[in-house]
Amino acid sequence: MRITQTAQKINLHQVLDISVDVHKDILNFFFETDGKEYADECGNRTDVIGRKLKTYHDIATAHGMKSLRIICEPTEQYQNKLFRTARRMGFFTCYVNAESVAKFRVIETNDTGKTDTKDPRVIRTLGKLNKVIIHRMMPEEYLMLRKLNKIYDEVDGILVSLRCRIDRLLTELFCDYSFKKDFLYTASGMALADHYGCNPYKIIEAGQDVFCSCMRKAAPRIQQQTLMRLWEDARSSVLNEQPGGYIAVQEMHMRQLITDWRQQMRRKGELVEEMIKVLRRLREEDPNIPPPTAGVINDKNMARLLGETGPLSDFADWRQLMRYGGLNIRMR
Repeated sequence: MRITQTAQKINLHQVLDISVDVHKDILNFFFETDGKEYADECGNRTDVIGRKLKTYHDIATAHGMKSLRIICEPTEQYQNKLFRTARRMGFFTCYVNAESVAKFRVIETNDTGKTDTKDPRVIRTLGKLNKVIIHRMMPEEYLMLRKLNKIYDEVDGILVSLRCRIDRLLTELFCDYSFKKDFLYTASGMALADHYGCNPYKIIEAGQDVFCSCMRKAAPRIQQQTLMRLWEDARSSVLNEQPGGYIAVQEMHMRQLITDWRQQMRRKGELVEEMIKVLRRLREEDPNIPPPTAGVINDKNMARLLGETGPLSDFADWRQLMRYGGLNIRMR
C-alpha cells in the first residue's frame, strides 16, 4: 500500500478573489460572492484603480470577508499599477500562467476565442483551484540589478546593430579590406578609423611613409606586415574610382557610427560598474552570496544572474531555480 500526504492548502475563505484581464488602457474585473456575479471595467490609472478596489473591498466586507486577492496574467508592465495599488492597500496579489488561461478557456467555454469577458471568468476558475503563481516582491537592490541588467541587454543589442552597420559600410567604402571583422575594434583598427575614417583614398593620398608613421604613432604595437597589408588593400580599393563626394559622405557616416559605438561601449562599462556596486552592497547583507571564482563566474555575471533570479533564498532547492529559469525537463 502506498500512502501519500495531502498538501495543506491556504485558507482563503475570508479572501475575495478579484480576477482581472489587463490591457494597456483598460482593466476588466470579475468576481462572485453569495451567488452573485460582478463584472466591471475601468481605466488603467492608479487613482481609478484605487477607488475600484476600495469599492470591491466594501462589498467583500459586507459579505463577511476581510481582504481581496487580485489575480491576473503577467502582461509585461501593464499590471504593475494594479498590483502596486493593491499591495499599498494591503491586499494579496498573484499571477496565473498565460498558457494555462488559454488552455482552460477551451475547457470552460468550449471555444478557442479570446474576449475581454471570457478571460476574467477563466482566471477566476484557476484562482478557485489555486493554480496561481506567486507575485514576488523584490527588495530594492534586486530591483536595481534587474533594471540595470535589462538596460545592459538593450545596450548590447544596440552594439550588435552598430557593428553590423559598420561592417556593411566598410564593405562599400573600403571594398578590398581583407581583415576579419574584429580587427577594426582593436587599437590598430581604431587608429585607422580616427586618422583616416577607413577611407582608402585618404590613405593613398597621404603616401605610404606618412601612413605608416601616423599609424605607428597612434598604435605603437602595430606590426609592419599589418601596415603593408592595409596599404595594399587601400591601393586595390581605390581602383574602383568612386566619386569624391560619395566617398566623403561614406567617410562621414563611418566616423559617426564609430563615435556611436564608442559611446555605447562607455555606457556598457558604466552599467557593469553600477551593477558591481549593488552586488557589493548585497554581499554585505547576505554572506551566502559567493565571491567571484576565476574561470567560473566573475562579479559582472554574478550581478546579472542575481538580477534575473532575485534573492536565491526564495528558492527551496536548485530544482525550483532551474524551473524558474525555464530549464526544467518535462516528459512528452
